[in-house]
Amino acid sequence: MQSSRECFHFEGDDISRYDLKAGKDRDDSEMKRKLLTTAVKVIPELFPTLSPVMLSVSKTVTGKPFELFVFSDASPKAYCMGTSAEEATVLISSGLIERFGPQEMAFVLGHELGHALFSHNSYPTPDESDDPIETLKILALWRAREITADRTGLAATGDTGAAFRAMMKLASGLSDKFIRFDVTAFLDQVKDLEKAGPSPSFFLSTHPFITARIRALLWFQMSEPWYKIRRIRGNPTFTKEQLERKIKKEIL
Repeated sequence: MQSSRECFHFEGDDISRYDLKAGKDRDDSEMKRKLLTTAVKVIPELFPTLSPVMLSVSKTVTGKPFELFVFSDASPKAYCMGTSAEEATVLISSGLIERFGPQEMAFVLGHELGHALFSHNSYPTPDESDDPIETLKILALWRAREITADRTGLAATGDTGAAFRAMMKLASGLSDKFIRFDVTAFLDQVKDLEKAGPSPSFFLSTHPFITARIRALLWFQMSEPWYKIRRIRGNPTFTKEQLERKIKKEIL
C-alpha cells in the first residue's frame, strides 16, 4: 500500500490547491483519556472476530499497528484521530459492528486509516474561518479527502462489493436483513437527483453525496491506477487523468 499511496490519492485532495494552510493543532490527549474510561479497546482477548480484521487492515494500509476503540451508539459511526499512520486511533460504534461483516468492516477501517495516512486531520475546519469564500474552499477540500479515504478503504478490503455494501449500510442504517444490495438500482437515485436540479446545500457539505461516492469508486475500479495496483491485465476504461476529471466534475 505504501508504494501505491499516490495511486490512491485523489488529485483534488490537495490543501495547496485551495491556497489554504493547515488548521490549528489538535490535542487528542483528553479524548484518549475519555476513550479509556468510556469505550472498550479492541484486543484479541475481548474481540476475537474483529481483531484479525484490524490486523489485516493495518498491514495492508499503513504497515503499522493502530488502536481501535468501540463505543456505545446504536447508529453506525466511525471516526479517526491522528495526523499520521504512527498516531492513528480509530473509533467505531457498537451499531456499526452489529451491522457490518468482516469485509465491510475492513472498508470502514481502511477509510478511517486513510484520513490519518494522508494527514487529513491537519486540514483546517470550516468553523475556523470567518471568510465565506475560504469556508467554501475548506468544504470542497473536505469533500475531496473523502474520495481519497474511500479509495484507501477499497484497498483495505480488496472487495468492491463489500465497499458498496458498507456505503449503502452507512446511508440507510440498515443490516443485511432489510436491504438488497443492488448498486445499479441504488444509483437510480442519481436520475432523481438530476431531475430535482442542483442543490446549494451540496456546496455547504463536508461529504459528497453517497451516490457520488459510490460512482467515484465504480470509476476508480475501472481506472489505470486500480489496474496497476491490483495487477489486472487488459486496458482500463479510464486513465488517471480521465478519472480525476470525472470525479472533480462530480464533487467539486
